[in-house]
Amino acid sequence: MNITNEQSDYLLGLPKKIVRNNKLLSQMTITQKFPFEERFELLSEKDGEFSFLWEITQSTKNTLRISLHFQENDSKTGLLRIDYNSGHTNPQTINENVPEKFHPYIGMQLTGNHIHYYIQGFPSLAWQFL
Repeated sequence: MNITNEQSDYLLGLPKKIVRNNKLLSQMTITQKFPFEERFELLSEKDGEFSFLWEITQSTKNTLRISLHFQENDSKTGLLRIDYNSGHTNPQTINENVPEKFHPYIGMQLTGNHIHYYIQGFPSLAWQFL
């Protein structure tokens, strides 16, 4: 499913609650284990119309490499991912949907901590910046 950048921003901005044992939670304590890998379902707080997946994974190779992945659950569209201690390369080209703040990062390989964003017309979470 293709969505616009505006739709992605709208979905990211919705207040959300964690679904646990059929209850909506505003907060939750996580028991850390290694390697840590957990998936949480979230619902939009206002009307429950949208569901989301929040995935936290920790690399088995590097105890300090962590990804926080956030996607719209029905379409499986990745909206945002925060990577700690990881590296990726941005696309070599842009289209009219790439916000100007991403232009300095065209084709750039980023290592360390960075944020991936959904950009219309590109593979899910292909764009990142510091």
